[in-house]
Amino acid sequence: MEYLIIYIKNTATIITAFGVIAGILVKFKDRIKNFFVGDIIKEQHQIHIELKRVEILTLIHNHPNERIKISTAYGEYKAFGGNCYINDLYDEWKLKQGVKK
Repeated sequence: MEYLIIYIKNTATIITAFGVIAGILVKFKDRIKNFFVGDIIKEQHQIHIELKRVEILTLIHNHPNERIKISTAYGEYKAFGGNCYINDLYDEWKLKQGVKK
């Protein structure tokens, strides 16, 4: 009988501990999610910008007559938050191609 009482007390302690841990996780789930997932999303966004930059560079150097593709890619690059790294190259390309926009 003593063993049963000890078992019940230990089980209750374990269940209480899991309840406390679960409560903490539920309370801070958004912070935990942002901590782990936020960095991944930022990295994916940065990779997307870098790929768009490579696309623009490739188009300008290998297919400079494809005005629509280059202009569209540049617009997307800027919309994604791309910095001014490409601006000078794009402006130079516009002058060579006679693009007025």
